[in-house]
Order: sequence, then structure tokens, then C-alpha cells
Amino acid sequence: MSGPPESLILQILREMRAELASKADLNVLRAEVTELRSELSDVKFDMRSLRAGVASDLLSIHPICCPSGENGATRSSACAEP
Repeated sequence: MSGPPESLILQILREMRAELASKADLNVLRAEVTELRSELSDVKFDMRSLRAGVASDLLSIHPICCPSGENGATRSSACAEP
């Protein structure tokens, strides 16, 4: 009576072992995660750079949009138009 359940347990254990990731698979996954983190860091840098560029553009457009004598609270009609 102990024969069939034991072989069933061994079969289940073998299936579980086959489904588990091997160390090589984990190393490949770690390398991919490291690469993705590096790419994400590059994207973050690009976003910060673009944000700084947009801020600079807005500051250079401000004198055109709001002529001298007007402060930031009141905008000229050119600023109000889309």
C-alpha cells in the first residue's frame, strides 16, 4: 500500500523540481533586471533634461507673451489666446 502513494509523491516532487527556475535562469533574469534598471535611469535623466528645457523655453517665451510692465498675475491678450 505504501508503493503507489510513494511513487505519486516522487512524481509530484519531480514535476515541482522541473518547474522551478534553475540558477542559470535566475542569473539571466538578474541580468535583465539590471539592464532594465539602467535603461530606466537613462529615461529618468532624459525626462529631467527635457523638463529643464521646457522650463527654459517658457522663461524665454515669457517676455514675448507678457510685455514689460505686466507682472505674472496679469497676462496680455496674447497670453490668454491659445
